[in-house]
Amino acid sequence: MKLSQIQIKTLTIILVALVIVLGIFLRFYQLDEIPFGVYPDEAANGTNANQVAEGENFQVFFEDNGGREGLYVYLVAGVFKLFGSSVWSLHATSALIGIFTLILFYFLAKELFGRKIGLVALFLFSISTWHLTFSRDGFRGILVPLILVGLLYFLIKAYRNHKTRYWVLSGIFLGLGIYTYIAFRMVPLILLLLFLYYYLVQKNPFWRQKTFKKGIVIFLISTFIIAMPFLVHSIFHPEDFLGRAGGVSIFNPDLWEGGFIKTAFTSTVKTLGMFNFTGDYNWRHNLVGMPMLNFWVGILFLWGILITIVNFKKTRYFLILTGLFVMLLPSILTAEGVPHALRAIGVLPFIYLIAALPFKYFFKTKKSFAKILIFALGIVFLATITYDNYRRYFVTYAEKEEVYSEFRSDLRELGKHLNSHTYKNPIILIDNYSDQSLEFITDKNAGYKRFSGNERELDELIKMTKPIEKNFYLMLSRDFLQLADQSKQLRKLEPQEIVKNKFDQEIFKVYLIK
Repeated sequence: MKLSQIQIKTLTIILVALVIVLGIFLRFYQLDEIPFGVYPDEAANGTNANQVAEGENFQVFFEDNGGREGLYVYLVAGVFKLFGSSVWSLHATSALIGIFTLILFYFLAKELFGRKIGLVALFLFSISTWHLTFSRDGFRGILVPLILVGLLYFLIKAYRNHKTRYWVLSGIFLGLGIYTYIAFRMVPLILLLLFLYYYLVQKNPFWRQKTFKKGIVIFLISTFIIAMPFLVHSIFHPEDFLGRAGGVSIFNPDLWEGGFIKTAFTSTVKTLGMFNFTGDYNWRHNLVGMPMLNFWVGILFLWGILITIVNFKKTRYFLILTGLFVMLLPSILTAEGVPHALRAIGVLPFIYLIAALPFKYFFKTKKSFAKILIFALGIVFLATITYDNYRRYFVTYAEKEEVYSEFRSDLRELGKHLNSHTYKNPIILIDNYSDQSLEFITDKNAGYKRFSGNERELDELIKMTKPIEKNFYLMLSRDFLQLADQSKQLRKLEPQEIVKNKFDQEIFKVYLIK
């Protein structure tokens, strides 16, 4: 029985909606528990968002904590306004960004390869553990796929339909990209290479046509208007345009191992191998060392790469292959922490477009029995991948002691303890960097004093404070627990409370000094 166009469209909408619902479930399920903690870099975003939500500290670039572009902070501030300031609200902002990315991604995939491939690509993207991980934390890099997908979608629509609104929207997305994450700075290179491709390969200088001339001008003006505040800021603070990239770059001689060529080669091999062989070794980014792609998705990806290379002279294939390699550059051009899933986050849309391409051969089947068999096997195949990715993130990854530790869950426990107890000006032993997490979680309501000295300085502090505060509380955070045995003053005392995590590890101690 052949379906009508209306039935096909209705069925597609239902299937797309179901996949989006799956994506929503994966991004919000147990969001307050996985990941449980809040890393200091995440907390800095939360603290700045609190300031913005209170009508303070409006900036295009936030200078503290190494410097960060501001768009993510403003989005978090909006979520805080709606749901209140919390770790859940911080992570929910990324989850929402991830969901909107999926929605826009489907439209891009459909525009490039049609409904069927678009639906498969969306499904693979929605269950991606790579995207899922960054959709559930508080790092601003999650904005890169969203803005990149929006830019490409509206730019393709503008090219095909010549409508002013699409040129404006594509310009807005490109302009917004500069406020996301440093990896987005590579995106104009994709557009430049696409421009050269049309001129040198397609012999199609479309920009000479009157319609396109007007559209391109509108695109550039829209981009400039949106990007202008950051560009003006960069004129006076040029170091903020590239951030800390210079410190981790392969062009930094201090990071060379065996010279520049060997360092660049090693970085390239590690980055290219992250998909199918050895992935990111950062617990906040990945199940350490595991390939970034599921085994079967990795096979589809390699198959899709071959399809793309064979069809390289066709614009859409050139676009996704070029986009893949350009967005790998933020990882390839660094010599520290390679392979780096966060720096390479811009490749995600291209990965799942490429991985979906092999399915086009299955969709060409004409015989009814073969169609039913392929459909059944396809459902089993995709269900298996979904279950595998679910277990990888929510069971294996979530239960790792290292994940709990790397996301500084101990600081969230300490913050919750401070929020639920009434201490009068407690002294907490914690370093400046880690204190960002505690400051965000307590929102400065705990009224604690921070101290980060050694055992001798701690003994002096206790001696000086005793005459002033007859009874006061002293808390040792995880990284200062060793001082309990090293301090002469503390060795004489029994802690009033020892708090352990679910792995039975001590994460902080509370002392009452009399």
